[in-house]
Amino acid sequence: MDDAQPDAAGRLLLVDDEENILRSLRRCLQRGRWEIETATSGEAALACYERFRPEVVVSDYYMPGISGVELLARFKEIAPKTQRILLTGQADQQAMEDAINRSEIFRFVGKPWNDAQLLLTVRSAFEQHQLQLDHERLTRLAAEQNGELRALNARLETLNAELEDRVLTRTGELERAIEAERTIMARAIENEKMVAIGHLAGGVAHEINNPLGAILAFVQLMQRDRGRSEADLESLGLIEESALRCKRIVTSLLKFSRRPRLEDRRPFSLNRCVEDAVMLFSAQLAKSPGVRFDVHLADSLPDIDGDAQQLGQVLLNLFHNGLQALPGGVGSLGVVTGRDSAGVFVTVSDTGTGIDAAPLPHIFEPHFTTKPPGVGTGLGLAIAYRIVEDLGGHFAVESRPSEGSRFSVHIPSSSE
Repeated sequence: MDDAQPDAAGRLLLVDDEENILRSLRRCLQRGRWEIETATSGEAALACYERFRPEVVVSDYYMPGISGVELLARFKEIAPKTQRILLTGQADQQAMEDAINRSEIFRFVGKPWNDAQLLLTVRSAFEQHQLQLDHERLTRLAAEQNGELRALNARLETLNAELEDRVLTRTGELERAIEAERTIMARAIENEKMVAIGHLAGGVAHEINNPLGAILAFVQLMQRDRGRSEADLESLGLIEESALRCKRIVTSLLKFSRRPRLEDRRPFSLNRCVEDAVMLFSAQLAKSPGVRFDVHLADSLPDIDGDAQQLGQVLLNLFHNGLQALPGGVGSLGVVTGRDSAGVFVTVSDTGTGIDAAPLPHIFEPHFTTKPPGVGTGLGLAIAYRIVEDLGGHFAVESRPSEGSRFSVHIPSSSE
């Protein structure tokens, strides 16, 4: 086995019966920080599997002995999550369809290949492998949280029985018991939401990404047909663009559904975080045709250290609050990023009802809300404040009744 690169991003197996092609593939893909092994035949590739366990396999189509299609079909049986990419010359269309149907390949790449496109295809394959792992993790998480919900429901039943026995006790004790029940109920509701998000994200990743991969593969196959008209090629381009957009939406949803971990604190792009949050929010925004949403992202912003998923939760909370503040669902929302003396900032503004001066100092306190009963829990801004504080940043708020609000998040950059 080759020596592993420091902090290798995954394990990649390259299979081709020509050594010069293997050297060219390795030279192109070394930029991806993957641990790479090579094999000159299908038999050698299968023997390599037990000790290397690759997450992505790139195989030539024509090889003596075990062909590329047969090899990838074998990998599909012994390691279903391993992503399979087929490298082809000018094969006929029927052969390519056979490769897709038998091996369920992730992509195919033609010879001679484009280095940048090949690198992007392999990187997408590793992302698909991670999505499948996330689906399994989220399924386990959902089962665990279902157990927690059952325990909470049992506790609620116990509290209800206790309340019935204590109806005639002192008013103060009764009020405390009612408040405890409400707190537990609120936690149960939030936990149930997380279970639903976990099921949704995992299910979408599993049920949509695999068909999308097949759609993209067939689109690429049809685009290579020299007999296609310009109208057909334009339609195929639109199909490819729509399928790729669906994959980006699913990836963004999975990002925001993951629980934050200590090891997730790393440099990330503020602009990319805003783009992911805007993409998720666009589905809800589509239900409000009277709302204008402007996005302005500054160029060349430095990275910031932290958890991009947590900051994304903050942005989504600010977007939802701004939308709810617009009277009659009519008005404007805006998000702007930029750089200041301390690092970077992102500002979310609305033309809504605004906040009176008296409650403004209390908006970040837990359970404090200016929304009508049943609309909010009073926890969103409190959680957002804690997340921003953990990032080493701070909030700045400007709001006037009937004129709207501006929430700015200032965060030090990685280089500061």
